Amino acid sequence: MQIQRPRSVREVFELSLMLYRRRFRFLIGTALAILFPYYIASTYVKTHFMITSDDQIQSLMSDVEAKGSGVNALFSALPARMYIWYLVLTAIFFLLVLPLVYGMIAHMSSRVLLRGKDMPVAEAGNASFRRLFPNLGTLVLTLVTYIVLGTCYMFLLSLVASVAGALSVVIAILGTLAFIVGIVVYFIRFSFVPAIVVEEGTSFFKAMGRSWRLTRANTGQLLGFYVMLLIVCFVAQTFMTLIGDVLFYTPGAELLVAAIVGMLIMPFAFTCMSVMYLELRSRRTE
Repeated sequence: MQIQRPRSVREVFELSLMLYRRRFRFLIGTALAILFPYYIASTYVKTHFMITSDDQIQSLMSDVEAKGSGVNALFSALPARMYIWYLVLTAIFFLLVLPLVYGMIAHMSSRVLLRGKDMPVAEAGNASFRRLFPNLGTLVLTLVTYIVLGTCYMFLLSLVASVAGALSVVIAILGTLAFIVGIVVYFIRFSFVPAIVVEEGTSFFKAMGRSWRLTRANTGQLLGFYVMLLIVCFVAQTFMTLIGDVLFYTPGAELLVAAIVGMLIMPFAFTCMSVMYLELRSRRTE
């Protein structure tokens, strides 16, 4: 996809919205195939093993008051099973659901925008499933790299702050702010890894290196892109959730509404990210 000039963030969103409307049936099919089973399992876990009802919340608050106030009292009052289930659901989403859905939508977007051809859900699903293991391995490697770099940075920061004397507080604050900025930059530079693994057939270090090169010199635009994407998704999700809560006011129904909203919002977000990935790829020839 060769273009005369780089697309702006607004043009990327316009193209993404066009693709979302044009291939809405594909996106809903993808959501039903991958996201819907996850949301069903997540809803079951939340209603059976987590705190969702008003009575459960009231009981939790009573336990917190009995143990004292503060964050430590809250965490100590939470059942251990909640930590386990949150960890399990988070791992399933980021290591299984996300690469599958993102890969399918990226594959479809590439076919439509580069070749002008439609793609059935089954074909995109097969392509994404074939690259699932490399995708999972690359995501794990990306996470491990982040943990190692973050741990080393925080260790050095605490070491410098401990010997800085009166400036330790200032150094700690500035260092923490720098760490937050680093998290944002790290996410931006490696956010296209799942699409690269599926579309370009690379994995592990090659996919991370490819994402790093694609995003080079575009960090500012990508920051604006992701801020805009967060705002659009937040506004749309809040609006649809409010409507759903007015119509259905029970804990189980609220979880169902959240699942339906997620199945509409998440494919749009991945469509925008896929279009931006293709836009960045069109700017580079290596």
